[in-house]
Amino acid sequence: MAHRPLRSILGGTILLAVRSPHQLGRLVELFTAWHSRIHVCPPSAYPDVLAFTLSCLPDLVIVSTDWPLADAVKLPDSPKVNPQFSQGYDLCQRLRADPRLASLPIVLLEAPMVPLDRDRAFACGASDYLPHPIVEREVQSRVRDQLRSHRLEKESTRRAAQLRLPLRPPIPLLAEVQKRLRQQATLIQKHNQDLAREVCEREQTEQALRAEKLRSEKLLLSIFPQAIVQRLQEENRSSIAERFDEATILFADIVDFTPLSSRMSAMELVGILNQVFSAFDRLTEYYGLEKIKTIGDEYMVVGGVPTPRPDHAPAIMEMAIAMRKAANRLGRDIGHKLQLRIGINTGPVVAGVIGLQKFSYDLWGDAVNVASRMESHGLPNRIQVTEQTFHKLKDRYKFEKWQNTKVKGKGRMTTYLYVARKADLEQSHRNGGNLTGGNPAAIAPKSYQSVPTQSVPNHPVPNQNSTKPPDGRYLDALGINRNAQTES
Repeated sequence: MAHRPLRSILGGTILLAVRSPHQLGRLVELFTAWHSRIHVCPPSAYPDVLAFTLSCLPDLVIVSTDWPLADAVKLPDSPKVNPQFSQGYDLCQRLRADPRLASLPIVLLEAPMVPLDRDRAFACGASDYLPHPIVEREVQSRVRDQLRSHRLEKESTRRAAQLRLPLRPPIPLLAEVQKRLRQQATLIQKHNQDLAREVCEREQTEQALRAEKLRSEKLLLSIFPQAIVQRLQEENRSSIAERFDEATILFADIVDFTPLSSRMSAMELVGILNQVFSAFDRLTEYYGLEKIKTIGDEYMVVGGVPTPRPDHAPAIMEMAIAMRKAANRLGRDIGHKLQLRIGINTGPVVAGVIGLQKFSYDLWGDAVNVASRMESHGLPNRIQVTEQTFHKLKDRYKFEKWQNTKVKGKGRMTTYLYVARKADLEQSHRNGGNLTGGNPAAIAPKSYQSVPTQSVPNHPVPNQNSTKPPDGRYLDALGINRNAQTES
């Protein structure tokens, strides 16, 4: 203790019951500099000073001799309080009388107006005193001695209490090791349970994230082509534009749809459109083409975009033939005559995604406009193609030349109307020249003849990049019987 720093010794808890503002301020300044913890007891706290002392449990108490007393008597013709009635001595005696504070150091401070009676101070239980005026060196010395003695006494009391504790019998080493092992095993088991619970929660979170990602990707794929979705995700951009030197575009709409819509309810009308366009969507998927959009009763599809393919024209042609037959079949089923007007053109296009809201994948270019004109200037239940498309298809299909067709914005154009597949005409010629009569299976393509008579799948697997007619099973899934497919 002799070699401990002064700040360490004085760094205790000090309770100040001092009335004089000058003395109180000086003591607070000194003890603050010595890093002591200070509690100041207000004069109005009496008679609760004892309770205040017990609440803060100080290491030392400084009480001034002029601590106020409610019935203090002043000396005649003098502002000084009679020392006989000074509360400072009485407070010192009261603190010392409490057994809980029996070892607490109490220093009596001489007030400016109340002289110090040393004999009375020690008789009241004070451990030491501080004369007036306050001298820093003297305060250091007296407070340091009292704090050192108090700490030594507390340490002695603590050690004596430890010596009085009954000694426990020594625990065998094996039993102690087993006890420690059991405790360790319990902790490990709890840790494993927490870890397993955390792993389960993470797996559930990952499954939820994967499901949400699949839903998002499915939603994107219902709006954009798969290649465009991948580019949007990889390139982190909202606009994409790309030029294609050659693509084939198809427009189709339902003939006399406006008069038809006026004769039925809104729900019935939407139901018919849903059946027709759903059948077209499945055909688009089967042929590996790309649906661009629907506008009212108009359906737009393209081949060779966004993934180029050399057979885009034959694929679009087969798509048109299947669409026409699907509409005829669905019209017979619902009791309304459904005829399509189909136009096809081949040429360069620009495709991409633009805009910020409700954006979609779309096509631009003169080839798109001409394809739209082929549809709007076409004939009911016929497929009209431009001269560019005709040169792509003339080796596989028979066309009727439709000269000098006046096209809005283009003037006179030479166009062609589809007649039949050349392979079907040759087969019909070998069977007697009847394209639609006789046994349908005899003149149908080989893919029709091999169709087993079993239940039709709900979602047939499409034949990507196919230019062949769908087989019977796929047609049944669209609601089209195979007999109707013999009509070319």
